[in-house]
Amino acid sequence: MSDALILDGVRFSYGDVPVLAGIDLAVPERGITTLMGPSGCGKSTLLAIVAGLLQPDAGRIERGFQRAAIMFQDPLLLPWRTALANVGFALKADGVPAAERRKRAGEMLSSVGLSAADTEKYPRQLSGGMRQRVALARALVTEPDFLILDEPFSSLDGDLARQMHSLVRGIVEARGVTALVVTHDDREATRISERIATLSPAPAEVTGVEDTPGASGGR
Repeated sequence: MSDALILDGVRFSYGDVPVLAGIDLAVPERGITTLMGPSGCGKSTLLAIVAGLLQPDAGRIERGFQRAAIMFQDPLLLPWRTALANVGFALKADGVPAAERRKRAGEMLSSVGLSAADTEKYPRQLSGGMRQRVALARALVTEPDFLILDEPFSSLDGDLARQMHSLVRGIVEARGVTALVVTHDDREATRISERIATLSPAPAEVTGVEDTPGASGGR
């Protein structure tokens, strides 16, 4: 199996404050790798670099994927748009016609477990778990082959979080997507991923990479 992402000596500083001290990490394709480490160690910064939102100060990045999508802890939904319109909006930049946007958005919302009635609701009318499902659908509707998840389940209670674990796990397996996930939860990392990479306190380095016994959203 080849790697979807290779980071070699990636360094980054905010001004004079070093955040990443030389990250070396390979992310295998078609599976889930989680990043763990203490608060403030640079996990979100590293994800932004992977996504191309920030440029590293030094080091080499090899991206073996074509299209990345990001899902954050906060769903960041547009409050004046319905769930359907929020998801369809992700396709607008690609020039997808309005009718096709609605069709694809509706299909994706259905695939993450929302009813037709829910797709016409505004974010304020949806529960926290439903908003996260909308955010996941928005990330997936562009058909990425690399999914970046920055603590997307931390605001959910245990049952809802486990449902989302199973949902993401199933999508990764069904679509052949690679995912890189940040979490602070040891059990979540073991449940959802095949590989766990641990970062040191900032300025961060990878202190260890461990394969899990086998991911299962229902564990």
